[in-house]
Amino acid sequence: MATTINFPTSLDTAFSIGMATAMNDATQDAISVVNSMSGQIIALETSVGITGSAVSDTLRYITSGVASGDKAVSLTGVETLTNKTLTSPILTSPTSTGTDNGTETLLNKNLSDSSNIIPFSGNEGFGTNYQIQTSINTNQLVVALKTQSGANATASTPINFRIFNTVRTITAALSVVIPAGTNYLNAGRVELATLEQDLFVYGGYASTSGSFGLLISRWPNANFYSDFNSTNTNDNGVYTSLSFVSTDRVEIIGRINAINSGIASYNWSLPATSLIINRSINETRYLSYLPALTATTTSPTLGTGSSQVGYYKIRSNMISVTSSISFGSSGIAVGSGSYLWSIPFIANQTLEVGRMSFNHTGVSLGSGAVTFYSASQLQANGIASATSGASGISNSTPYTWTALDNFKLTIEYGI
Repeated sequence: MATTINFPTSLDTAFSIGMATAMNDATQDAISVVNSMSGQIIALETSVGITGSAVSDTLRYITSGVASGDKAVSLTGVETLTNKTLTSPILTSPTSTGTDNGTETLLNKNLSDSSNIIPFSGNEGFGTNYQIQTSINTNQLVVALKTQSGANATASTPINFRIFNTVRTITAALSVVIPAGTNYLNAGRVELATLEQDLFVYGGYASTSGSFGLLISRWPNANFYSDFNSTNTNDNGVYTSLSFVSTDRVEIIGRINAINSGIASYNWSLPATSLIINRSINETRYLSYLPALTATTTSPTLGTGSSQVGYYKIRSNMISVTSSISFGSSGIAVGSGSYLWSIPFIANQTLEVGRMSFNHTGVSLGSGAVTFYSASQLQANGIASATSGASGISNSTPYTWTALDNFKLTIEYGI
């Protein structure tokens, strides 16, 4: 009996030998059957492979990554995959098209552009795929919102922000331009003109027009549009090109630095080093301002060699201020009336939270408290000197001031 081994191409025919079968039976001789079975065993062993087989079409090789107790993954079945790395996965046969802002269960989707996957887990003001850019156009300050690559936002590369509890999407070019010629944000006031300033960039959703817009302010404590001063030339005013209503929510999305020339052109320029923050932030750096010494009747003349130095830092709705003003060595005039000191940001309260110290040439140092004379000026109150009790400071109190006398101020107040 001739035998043919078909495995593994197809299954072989089973043979059986009975007790009465002769060794030389023409149809089922035992020798042929034994030889056939031996060949089938060899074919099976070849298909299974030896331990550690490197032959790629053996079962041992194919299942070499399956540990004891595991089972292989099927083609169409449902299994839980653990500790698997999917290299360049392609999800085919989508079952729904989905929408930009709808809620769908997405199955079998091929995510061809992962840059548009937005993980919104940040705080209010959190944004994705954005940067703030500044430039000057004919003395105007231009603040533009760009993608991380520096391009304008589009439907395929949008910018997203969380404004309060709603995600707002920008899909087109967006900017705001602050003109020259007007003292917007009071950035050109005497104390700040020609000096570098930090400005806060807000994002907001104008409910009337249904548009997302940019807002610029020196004040970092607004949550609603109504929190800003209604006058855009005020210290805590805001400049924007959109029409917002009082209940519209706004969030800080960054900070920029710029310079205003002051009277009378109020031209804008950029510092040599641009320091742009692309995140929510509610404090400035320590910045310089020019403190002024005036009086209720006639302001003093500081004279030749005088100095006026001031620094401030804004944190949310508070500002810390230090300043030093010294008379010069000649050409001074003490003026008349109570002395007043200017501050870099208008106050919204008049708590006594500051100290004043002075040095009169040849006389010991004196110090005391300061109070608000107005929302933009301070006066000394309760100043004690080496020769007198508590008093204010005027042209002749507690001394008649002379060359090189100086005053130093430290205060923190609400804005």
